[in-house]
Amino acid sequence: MSAKKRDVYAGRSSREEGGAICELKIQRSETNGFKKQKRNFLEAGQGLKVMNLSKLVKFSGYEGALNSVEGRKRVKKDLLKTKNYNVVLVGLKRGQEIPERTEPYDVCFYVVEGCGTFRVGGKQANLSRGEMVFAPANVARGMKSKERLIVLGIQAPH
Repeated sequence: MSAKKRDVYAGRSSREEGGAICELKIQRSETNGFKKQKRNFLEAGQGLKVMNLSKLVKFSGYEGALNSVEGRKRVKKDLLKTKNYNVVLVGLKRGQEIPERTEPYDVCFYVVEGCGTFRVGGKQANLSRGEMVFAPANVARGMKSKERLIVLGIQAPH
């Protein structure tokens, strides 16, 4: 009989380990009870880890505005968390939008591929590959893709 696993706790509990932040995921196996799985965003002690952003990016099947937290989670992937900053990867299909909202942390959005409209504090700018915009904490920010868009978000830790 094969052990079926299902997530019991979908959130994450982070802790530092050798300079890296780890994600703990608790799973329940029907034959083994509870089991913790640990996945490092950056392996401790490696010093060099190459990430292929094209292979890591996630896109959602939703169309239009991604109004819910769940909808935004489908297009965002945490790449790195440290005590000084976080790096996330966002992938939007043509026409998808993360509506304006305030967040309690600073973030720089760097366009890796594609183009889109970025709004920060009531102003907007069209950005394309190689361009970046800064959004301070507690100021409304949002983005809408004009074509397939891949963005790195470099955030203050939170």
